[in-house]
Amino acid sequence: MIAHWRDRSPEPEFFETHTCIARLYRGHELAHLADGVRKLWLHVGRGAETLDGTGLDAGDGVTISAVDKVRVRADTDAGELLFDMTA
Repeated sequence: MIAHWRDRSPEPEFFETHTCIARLYRGHELAHLADGVRKLWLHVGRGAETLDGTGLDAGDGVTISAVDKVRVRADTDAGELLFDMTA
């Protein structure tokens, strides 16, 4: 659960969040199913990965939305965090 205060509101807005932590070895792939409504945030902690054809390096982060599935392939040994959040 993540809380976010919008426009200095005294009441926080809460988001249900699922967090996935993965360590991928070079050449391995990971697929994550999404429902097309929730938002995903992928952060590459170390190494290099390819997300649906787009190269990402350590420190890169990307917001993903309106998809049913994402596929990540490790170009080197890599580590990542994937947050699956309500919109």
